[in-house]
Amino acid sequence: MFFETGFRKKIININQSVDRTKKTITLNWDYAEKEIEKFIIYRAKLTEPLTIIKTVTSASVSFEDNTLNIGNTYEYRIKAIYNNGAESIISDAVIVEY
Repeated sequence: MFFETGFRKKIININQSVDRTKKTITLNWDYAEKEIEKFIIYRAKLTEPLTIIKTVTSASVSFEDNTLNIGNTYEYRIKAIYNNGAESIISDAVIVEY
């Protein structure tokens, strides 16, 4: 019998970079787990609730956000979804001032 806990390790290695000339914020992450179907990326302005802004394939380990407004502080979080439907715990917040 196979026991499924329902949750997997959260993504902990998330790096961010801001490019004001290209008007983008880029997130890069490492996640060594196997059998990932997709990553869900969440974003919120600092005083607003998180919303899903993008779902990327398991082959992606980066995301470039170009729907930004200058003078805002953004919070990003990422969650992995496995092939069997299990989910990782949502990552800790990555706070970026733009």
